[in-house]
Amino acid sequence: MSIFSKAVDSFSADPSNSTMRELVDLAEKETLMAEEIKYLAETLSRSGKTISFHSDKEKVDIASTGGPSSLSTLLCPLYLSILGANVIKLGVPGRPAGGIDVLMQIPGYKGDLTPEEVERVIRSCTYAHFLAGPNQAPLDAMLFNFRKRVGALDIPALVISSLLSKKIAVGLTRVGLDVRVSDFGNFGTNWKAAKKNSIEFCKVAKELGLKATCFLTDGNLPYQEYIGRKEALVGLHKIFTGQADNKLVEHNRQCFLMAKSTLNINRVEQPSEKTLADIFAKNLTAQGASFSAFEEIANNLDREHAYKVYANSDGFLNLNLQGLRNTLVKFQNHSKTNSCVFPDPCGVILRSRPDSYFKKGECLATYRITNKNSRDIQEDLNLNFRIGPKSIFKARFEEVQIG
Repeated sequence: MSIFSKAVDSFSADPSNSTMRELVDLAEKETLMAEEIKYLAETLSRSGKTISFHSDKEKVDIASTGGPSSLSTLLCPLYLSILGANVIKLGVPGRPAGGIDVLMQIPGYKGDLTPEEVERVIRSCTYAHFLAGPNQAPLDAMLFNFRKRVGALDIPALVISSLLSKKIAVGLTRVGLDVRVSDFGNFGTNWKAAKKNSIEFCKVAKELGLKATCFLTDGNLPYQEYIGRKEALVGLHKIFTGQADNKLVEHNRQCFLMAKSTLNINRVEQPSEKTLADIFAKNLTAQGASFSAFEEIANNLDREHAYKVYANSDGFLNLNLQGLRNTLVKFQNHSKTNSCVFPDPCGVILRSRPDSYFKKGECLATYRITNKNSRDIQEDLNLNFRIGPKSIFKARFEEVQIG
């Protein structure tokens, strides 16, 4: 047994700060073998109740490596469900607007589900979205929170084991991974490193009996214009009602293609907006919320966007997406309480395609602030918008699988 595997056993027997520190240090310093990453994933998955029920359908999910502005963890489950799969999505809080963070903004949405409740939701609508915690993979949630506290979210081996632990804990047969490649990414800060880590993810997944596909996308650029927890709901609503602009339409299309590829389906037309909305509504109902509550948020949020950012010269928008994420996360953390785990004090809407040419004085973005520290948030947000002479938007995409 390797030193790392022994450290995994120590953590499993005594999940303390010291054993987690040892685990993180080893993963950061050593090049771990696929078998060692697999061992950690299995240990994390076995730490709580697993979900297993008979179904003739594939059990699938598309996770992500994190990063602002993408709606893939909200849209891909809908497409997977429509394409005939059972979608069992066990996740952790995102930064700043992961899928579960966004759904928990809708009054009544229940994110803490028992295995029995997960099965009931799946039987009802083929899609369940819920939090890791006391029931499923609690050691993964504990280790993830420790990594967040000590700034160790970007260690590839731990990212892989964390992601896959949740997938095997709920009995998946296929998994996709949206790898958001950026200078501040958790899975490689450049394309070469992210591709290497994606290949490793697929290798470990194969060892665990999962069919895996990774999708590399450019996370330095905003995928679409609605950035924030409630803002993501507005983005979904725009898609469902046929009001999406070209950038959002492109992003929605990419999410469909990821779902189709994960299921290895070739010839199928993209489902209609109404079909998407219908499965979303069924999930909301099955997990205690309602489509009308979702619509109320989406229809009323725009009036809360009282603050504007203007171009200070002619040119292209150079958006500091990392800085924008850090600002949103910073004030979310300041607003978090025991009774409010997913606060939503601020959010941003880009008011034109980010690759557009702006004239001096044109509105770049609007934002809302529901926080007494509004001046601090304004100053932090405004720093992330700059105008430059060249467009930096050159989106990339690559799919990674292994035989």
